Amino acid sequence: MRAVHISDGSFFIYVLFDNRLFVFFFYSHSMNISRSKIPSESSTSVLRHGVTGILFRQGRALTIRRSATVIEPLKWCFPGGGIEEGETQEEALMREFQEELGISIKPIRKIWESITPWAVHLNWWTVSSTATTFNPNPAEVDAVKWMTFHELLADPDLLRSNIIFLQRVLAGDISI
Repeated sequence: MRAVHISDGSFFIYVLFDNRLFVFFFYSHSMNISRSKIPSESSTSVLRHGVTGILFRQGRALTIRRSATVIEPLKWCFPGGGIEEGETQEEALMREFQEELGISIKPIRKIWESITPWAVHLNWWTVSSTATTFNPNPAEVDAVKWMTFHELLADPDLLRSNIIFLQRVLAGDISI
């Protein structure tokens, strides 16, 4: 079980049971929970820090299908990856988009954060780019596709760490 405190006082509890991920979201102000009792990231087993970028155009987000040789192969997700030592989140986003898709992006704003089932503290950003063509790196990316959030959420090959994010966006809890 892992708990993640969000800056607005809410928190998630992640439970992996019988190879299935269960996530519970709590608003502390509606539950009268003392902030000192809310587990923080320091009490979780975070192994890495990462970023993911949402490039959104005409009602669709840029998505990638991960290559067959990476963790969670052939799953659809948003571009991103690990933050290297000494790198800011913005620098990591720019590097990851260049490495994965061969494009330049501009980080706009951080919109959310989560802990993935494989213990990555993931920072979610909106990004912009004028790129119209992509040069996917086959070592990291199998395919590139523009998808609506509804299409992505309905895809059986969606990377599981993206499910809560998409549900929160569609519920209006996260603004893109």
